[in-house]
Amino acid sequence: MSKRIVIIDCGAHKGEIFRWCVDENWNTKIDKVRGVPFFKISNVKGAIFHEFEPNIAMIEKLCSIKKEKKDVKIHIHNCLVATEDKVGSYYQVPGFSMMGTMCKDMKWVDPATEVKVHAIDLCEFVMDNCSSEDYVILKMDIEGGEYEVLEKFLYHSASLLIKELYVEWHEVKKNKVRLNKLLEHLKENKDSLFYSIWPH
Repeated sequence: MSKRIVIIDCGAHKGEIFRWCVDENWNTKIDKVRGVPFFKISNVKGAIFHEFEPNIAMIEKLCSIKKEKKDVKIHIHNCLVATEDKVGSYYQVPGFSMMGTMCKDMKWVDPATEVKVHAIDLCEFVMDNCSSEDYVILKMDIEGGEYEVLEKFLYHSASLLIKELYVEWHEVKKNKVRLNKLLEHLKENKDSLFYSIWPH
């Protein structure tokens, strides 16, 4: 029996990863920053997609995609990824309904835009939904929340189930010390976990 391919998209936005992967020519789509195909694995046909997105406007777009692609296994989660199961805060960017963050201290956050959203523990989700037999790809673009989430996740046994990790880092200067520590850990574990930036 072949391995399952599981793609966990944290910060799914409009479902760009899903669209790229179900495109018949997806592996010809080159990442302009790295100069290589988006994923290291050569074929994602039949993959199971978990799309995490707290923005309700984006959820509507994701649901529309799901209706179009009934033959693809896509699970849409209207929630934040976090370090524990809880009710979390989500802040939208003023004037940009498609953007937001879970980080109250980001410079562009307006506290008045706060909405309460369910948040899940990423470690628990991976442990409950993936196994060592799966080929798991984790992409994270969560507008500043990546530091807190990865500071727990990368030191948890759940990280051992991930084969490829892609992260878009935000407010790098402000989080330089935290980022360097995470990158050093990823470098030390490069033989078991492929890592690259997600620049989109």
